[in-house]
Amino acid sequence: LLLAVSIGWILCYIFTVTNYYPSDPNSRSFNARTDTKIDLIHRAPWFSFPYPGQYGPPKFQIAIFLGFFLSTINSIIESMGDYYAASILCSVPPPPRHAINRGLFSEGLAGVLAGLMGASHATSSYSTHIALIGITKVASRIVLNIAGVLLIIMAILGKVAASLATIPDPVVGAINFTGLTMMLSVGLTNLQKTALNARNTLIIGTSLGLSWVSSSWLYTYPNDINTGNFELDQVLKIVLGTQTFVGTLSAIFLDNTIPGTLTERGMQHLLPETDTTESPNYHTGEIVYEFPSIQNFLNKHQSVFGKLAILPPKKVIEVDEETEKLKDEIDQTDSV
Repeated sequence: LLLAVSIGWILCYIFTVTNYYPSDPNSRSFNARTDTKIDLIHRAPWFSFPYPGQYGPPKFQIAIFLGFFLSTINSIIESMGDYYAASILCSVPPPPRHAINRGLFSEGLAGVLAGLMGASHATSSYSTHIALIGITKVASRIVLNIAGVLLIIMAILGKVAASLATIPDPVVGAINFTGLTMMLSVGLTNLQKTALNARNTLIIGTSLGLSWVSSSWLYTYPNDINTGNFELDQVLKIVLGTQTFVGTLSAIFLDNTIPGTLTERGMQHLLPETDTTESPNYHTGEIVYEFPSIQNFLNKHQSVFGKLAILPPKKVIEVDEETEKLKDEIDQTDSV
């Protein structure tokens, strides 16, 4: 992927210096030039350290709050789907409840810290990033941790971060297209556990249709929503304009109102005496969702940390301890 980005960037640079791409801003090919955002590098400082309040004191407006609140709900729904998609790409069991809680807690904490620094973006998991696991075949925690450190360093080095913003739009579009198509295919694999009968196809088609129709209608007729209250109008526009929220809400409503068995709904793991953590398709068990460095410390102080929803419950820890003992016995046997 990095090689493809580099080749695309170099080609756009060659076409720019040879004036193959027009310099007219009204031309569709103008954004393919590599010098359209060169001023960002000149204006960016060499070093930039964020701190709370650098953009002024905090303010509160109900309309903006409701808009971001609904966006956060939508982000939570998307993140839970990303977690399951990542587990499929990594060939590990679906994330347990404590792992999902920990992921959402981390995103919420990062969002609060980003807001204090004046960055009002959504600090969340992105579907295209999950798709990179399937493209690069790399899912190592060490690699992702190093990538996070590099991003922090690049955020402090203003000119380095600004140089990434000069990537031509066609290259960015190709990256997003590849990632989104991979994510779409991974998302569709979730349907393999459901019975694609008349009930489920009706739910899937109706949910997708409502999500597309609502956003398209709002884009075409943005002024049709007029309740006389500005805040309420903004909330309704955000709700109806968010495809993920509309589609998810429709699917949840229909799936819980139209009769169907757990097997039809793809919820075999809720059936008694069903263990979905052991499968020949999984590289490991739920132990992958534990903390690799401090898990022994958490196990010893289970009375203190066991009540936190973001940590593995006691029964999971006991099972994992037995698994570790078995692994140690096997290793000792092999060494003998």
